[in-house]
Amino acid sequence: RLAVQGNPSSICDSLQAAAPGRNTFPVTRRCLSGAVSVSDAEVRAAMRVAFETLQIVLEPGGATGLAALLSGKLPLANLNSGARAMCVVASGGNLSLDKYAAVMGCPKARLRWAPWVAAFTAGAFAARLL
Repeated sequence: RLAVQGNPSSICDSLQAAAPGRNTFPVTRRCLSGAVSVSDAEVRAAMRVAFETLQIVLEPGGATGLAALLSGKLPLANLNSGARAMCVVASGGNLSLDKYAAVMGCPKARLRWAPWVAAFTAGAFAARLL
């Protein structure tokens, strides 16, 4: 088990564990056949593709699989041997609008909420349904 030295900078903050987990590392070591790394620029490009073509917002750490696929870093031997599909897990939701804008290089997002928006928080909305 190797540990990361220092505090490397990355937009993928959800993946910045100092060391692999004590419980998960043995399983990963036994079951994983390899790994690839992607740059922040490749992650941004994947986030843009997901937004523009799939209309989904991915958090940076959740876009790494798509970034690896789009950058050509995934070994596609299975596809070349007749397989017809590949699955890439992509996730989002753990991302504020301000962070998304910053990661994508946009000006800081400014939202102006109308007074009635406060009445429609998740809790207030759920209470109205009951």
